[in-house]
Amino acid sequence: MSGLSFQLYSARKTPLADALKLIADAGYTSVEAYGDNFADPALFKELLKANSLKVSSSHIGLDQLANNMDASLALANAFDVDHIVCPFLLPEARPTDIQGWIDLANQLSGFNDVLEA
Repeated sequence: MSGLSFQLYSARKTPLADALKLIADAGYTSVEAYGDNFADPALFKELLKANSLKVSSSHIGLDQLANNMDASLALANAFDVDHIVCPFLLPEARPTDIQGWIDLANQLSGFNDVLEA
């Protein structure tokens, strides 16, 4: 399944080792990770390797990017992540007016500038 990744958040209720095996057995070669997957980076790397999987992308939240960009980049680099996805915003975190949405777009654009540098 070249070019397709499995979103690990969709399998969050399945133990990670079991999910990765099922995903690999289904023919995937890459996954999209999220925060909980990195709780034990060494174990995650071991499980990925055992299943011939790579992390093509990862969800990293706005707060994490805004407040811990260096750590976010280090984690992404440690797993050779191709791109970062800012996940779903909870209703209470969403802008409530046009200027708020413009500010969010500018914030995301600023993150992109840093990530592409």
